[in-house]
Amino acid sequence: MLAGLVSVITPTFNRGHLLPRVWRSLQHQNAPFEWIIVDDGSKDDTARVIESFADARISLITFPINRGVNRARNAGVREAHGQYVVFLDSDDELCSGALEAAATALLTAPIDVGAAIMHAEIFQTQRPISPLKHGTLLDEHAIVCQGALHGDCGVMYRIEVFSFQMLPEDLRGCEQVFVYGITRRYKYLCLDIPFSVVHRQSDNLSDAASVIARSSDIALSYERILITHAAILRHNTHAALGYARKALYRYLIAGEYAAAFRIYRQTCKLTMSFYGTVIMTVVGLAGLAFRCGPERVRLQYKEWRLQRPARETVC
Repeated sequence: MLAGLVSVITPTFNRGHLLPRVWRSLQHQNAPFEWIIVDDGSKDDTARVIESFADARISLITFPINRGVNRARNAGVREAHGQYVVFLDSDDELCSGALEAAATALLTAPIDVGAAIMHAEIFQTQRPISPLKHGTLLDEHAIVCQGALHGDCGVMYRIEVFSFQMLPEDLRGCEQVFVYGITRRYKYLCLDIPFSVVHRQSDNLSDAASVIARSSDIALSYERILITHAAILRHNTHAALGYARKALYRYLIAGEYAAAFRIYRQTCKLTMSFYGTVIMTVVGLAGLAFRCGPERVRLQYKEWRLQRPARETVC
């Protein structure tokens, strides 16, 4: 048995019927763990389902009203007793032995490695969402400037990471603010191992309707990345332009034209280049054109491509 407790934190909202699948995957782990479930204002039988598991390793935090996934995750972190933390969504499941493999890697990793990143796979596709080269260390430049980390991954964090930064509670989702933010102090260790299986639900944050509804928050998250990582982005204008471009597009999809014009004007002034102005103008026109139906179609097509079956089996 591996030394070092893993705190698995699962926010859930009206998904009591999915929790048995999560619990079954936890029972196939060799590492010692505690399972902290945060009931984010559910109206279903979530509490009864959890009680039926009857296991001392499980604890329940209950919110009287829905407060959002980031507040739920942070609440779980504050109650965690483990050396390591894993966020496991209520519609996903762990691959067998995943906790032990990740914790063992972190146990022997340098102290400036704050997290281990592993494969996540979409259910029934055998397709890893973000293929990783084993043993690679990702720092702030690799993640923020080079976009080395993209898509859903399985991540195990050292508990110390959360003393440096917590998830943004004022934004719906937008976990990248936290994921990128901790790179100012910590590195990510890539592990070419299967960690979790992702089951896409209709109420998933990646769903087209959810992305469109959260466009304002997503735009704000990109602006926050520009501010938080200003020092390194100052020397990587192409990457900075990319975040500004995404923020502009999302503000236009959200119909927040004043904010869109503000970031358009600021970016064109900062880049002081014909190329930057043209790029921002084209993105602005695309945002205006795609604000209605085409954006939903584009996101649905992107999700369909992710869920196509692949030839190689990962988990």
